[in-house]
Order: sequence, then structure tokens, then C-alpha cells
Amino acid sequence: MVQLAAAARPGASRVLRAPLFAPIRTRSSQPPAVALRSLPALARHCSPIPDTPQPSVNHTNTIRKTGARISPLAFGAYRIAPNNATHTAALHAALAAGINVIDTAGHFGDGDSESVIGQLLASGKVDRVDLFLISKAGFVTPGIAEQLDSSAGLDAPPGGSLGPVGHSLGVEFLKSQLDVSLRRMQTDAIDLFMVNCPERLLRTMNSTQLEYRLTQAYEYLANETARGRIRGFGVTTTSLDWAFLPKSARSFAEEFHAVQVPANLCERQFLAPEFLQRIKEERLALFTHRLINAVTPRGVQRLASTPDPQHDLPEDLVDRLFNDFQALEQLEEALSQFVNDSVILTKFVWSGVLAENLERIVANDVAARYYLDQQVAPVIRADLAELKELATHSTAESDDMDADDRAAVEQWCDEYDQLTTQIRARIAALAHAHAVERHRAARDLLALTFPDARDAELEQAALALVRAARRDVPGSVLVGMRRPEYVESMVAASRIVDDDPELDRSVWDQVESSGVLDHWMDAGAGMTGSEA
Repeated sequence: MVQLAAAARPGASRVLRAPLFAPIRTRSSQPPAVALRSLPALARHCSPIPDTPQPSVNHTNTIRKTGARISPLAFGAYRIAPNNATHTAALHAALAAGINVIDTAGHFGDGDSESVIGQLLASGKVDRVDLFLISKAGFVTPGIAEQLDSSAGLDAPPGGSLGPVGHSLGVEFLKSQLDVSLRRMQTDAIDLFMVNCPERLLRTMNSTQLEYRLTQAYEYLANETARGRIRGFGVTTTSLDWAFLPKSARSFAEEFHAVQVPANLCERQFLAPEFLQRIKEERLALFTHRLINAVTPRGVQRLASTPDPQHDLPEDLVDRLFNDFQALEQLEEALSQFVNDSVILTKFVWSGVLAENLERIVANDVAARYYLDQQVAPVIRADLAELKELATHSTAESDDMDADDRAAVEQWCDEYDQLTTQIRARIAALAHAHAVERHRAARDLLALTFPDARDAELEQAALALVRAARRDVPGSVLVGMRRPEYVESMVAASRIVDDDPELDRSVWDQVESSGVLDHWMDAGAGMTGSEA
């Protein structure tokens, strides 16, 4: 049995007693915020889908160049999977609530998302003419690359300059993706086929080359529109520079139907009046996404306040974490009894690294999970494997370790692995709890200029405000809704905008001018990957 030293580093105690964690220590059990407007419970288990259009698909919200009616709230199918009863129930609940727009892409689950839509159409529970299907192409995952006959025509294959996910605007690639999307979704036409994030290719070519490649892609998609395999095309982008047709592609304007961009309480550039005015002038529809996962210079900010039930936290979480840090520090000090290599010893100092950076880590729960799972855990596993290898090959003749020492090191490694795993889980839970508190405070700040926010979850308030900001611009707000109860929540938030004509651009402008959104952007910086 490894004997542990008694001393404990004071740093962990000082950090864990900081004011940041006071709300977690003292928080009482509070009832969840109620919906903006209550709705009857939606079907939970694949209830029949109505044969008639629902009120949310109205006469004014259309694809301007075809007249196709679209719901202002859209079902984002990013992470839905085949044969998942909860995902299927959520999709059915969305359709029952009047949502007719389903947004997917060939790289979502390497085709799994499109397959779910194909299963829906094949079931006969919904008529194809009642749906507006959006799909996209551009990203090249390793799985997609394996499905291609050859990757020679790709602009940037996976594993190259763009990282593990490549990209392409090549006509042959787009054709192959359109072919397989039609086949997976079991339909003969896609309502809107979008080129996905062309700006990524600026890392491999200049803007003149990208415009040429993009014009070729648009020409191909205009031809597919004429053939009837798609009913129009558009672009998904995070850049204002590529949101509209370049001059060289203006002849395809009638087939260019829509733009999809991120828009939320933090990413507001695409909700600016001049951008929205141009959308209207060019008779386009605007689809916005990333409603609750904002990408900011300070990292990903999650704009949802409802905690996952699995994150119900013990009131003494901070105390437990403090005790874990003490135990880990003692365990690290005990290693020097068996190992004299200073290089090895300096690899096991995680009690100090995590405790001293704890406040920054928990400031952003999304970044915390990434840091703990993708950076901390792999390093610890690798270093423990190296230490076990050292002990295994140590011999009495080399005077490194005797048999008892080798056994003690093996046991030490197992204890260290278990304790650091427990610490990572508790830090993640603390980060989540901190986010819940921070989002509750953010919602209360919003309520100063947007009173409806006080009786809503943060994501509901976010949806209502984004819809208000672009109220007179046709299109849809895409929201990932993989659970029926989440569909119900977001439908409630969307319908209050439908029912309240005074919830318009002036409300958004009032909130924005108050400085609340900028204050929020400055909060929760967390630890970025480069800093870690």
C-alpha cells in the first residue's frame, strides 16, 4: 500500500473558497422557469402527424422566388440518429406542432441524419409535399472521403491543411453528395440545397480562386434546379463576404433562394439592419442557426439555462472537490518514494494545475468539457501508461525498483487514474452548475429591457429576441430539438412572437442598446485550448 504524505497545498483551499463558488454552496432548490406561453402537451411517442397544414406555416413566410411556405421555426437535424425513439418522437412532435422545415446535411452523422428523414418519408406518416427539406454539401469527413470513388478532385481532403475535416466545392463532389442525399432521404427533389461554408477554403486558395470555384458550383446547382432535382440553392456561411452571389454568378440569381448564417444573442452581425435589408432587396429567405451555441472570440458560449437532470448536484460538491485535490496532492508527493526521475515526477502535478486554474476552467462549461476530456484526460492516460511501462521493465539488477516497489507503482497508477477521473467529473459538474447560475443572472439582466424573459428559460428568450430582430424577413430559425419536451418549449417561445405584433425589431434594438448583450459576451471567458 502506498503511504501518503500528510501535507496539503494551500492553493486548492484558497481557490475553492473563492466568492465564485458561493452561489453553488448556498443555492437553494429553485423551481424551473415556466414557458413563455404554456402549450398542451405534445405527443411523446410518434403520435399521428396532422394531414392539414398548421397555423405556423403562413402566407407571408415564404421562399420569395417560388412561393413555398415555410415555418418560422425549423427542426435542426444535426445530431438525430436512425432507430432512436427519442429523436423520432421529437421529429414527430415538431411536425405535429406545425414545423415543416427540416434542416440536414450529408456530413451530419455521415448521412445518419438524412437517413432518419428518409425513414420518415418511407413510413407514409407524412406527405412529402408538406415538408420543406434543406440539405448541404461542402464538408468532407473521413467517412465521406471513404465513400467517394477518389479523393483526387477534392479541394482539401481530410487530414490536410484544414485538419481532420476537409472541404470541397468541386462539381463532381457536389454531384456525388446530391445523389446520395436524394437516395438517403428517399425523395426525388430537395427543396433547398446549400453550399456549406465556402470561406473555409480561403486557407487553401485566395479570394479570386474561391470566387471562381464558387461560381462553378453555383452554375452546377442552377442546372440541377432546371432539372428539378433541387428546387433552388443557397449558401451557408459565417462570413458577410460570401453570403451573397459574387458578380460572376449573378446570372443564377433566380435560382439562388436563401442564405443560412449563425445568429444569436452573441453573434449579431447577421441581424444588423443593413444585412437584413439586403436579404429583402435580393428576395432571399434567411435561415439562421446556432441559436444556443454561440461561437465567440472567448470560446463557445451556451445560451441555454435549463440544466440537464443528470447534473443535479450535491450541496457539498465544492467540499468534495477540495478533499479530492488534497488527496491527489498527497498521492503525487508519495510517488517520489519509488521514482527518482524528475522528468517523470513533473508530469504528475495535476493537483496544482487544476486547482490553480479552476476558476478559469469552470467559467465556461463547454470549454471545460473540451479541456478536461480532450486535453487533460489523454495526457494523464499516456503518462500513466509510460510510468507503468517503466515499472514493468525495471529490474533488481538495475537498482531502480524492487518487486514491492513495482507493485506499489502499479497500485499508485490505478489510484491516480481513479482519482483524476473523479476530479474531472466533479469539475465538469461544477462548471455546469456555474453556467446555470450565470445564465439565470443573464436572463434576469435581459428581463430589465425584455420583461418576458423573466418567466422564460434563457433559450426561449433567445429565440423570441432573434425572431423579433428579423421579424419582417422571411425565413426560419433553426433549432436542434432532439427531445419532444424541447420541441414543446421552443414552439411555445416561437408562438408568442407569432401572437404578439409588438414583439418586433424595436424590442431587439432596445435590448442591444442596453449593453446587456455586450456584458454577457465579456463574461465566462473560460480556458481556451491554446491557453491549456
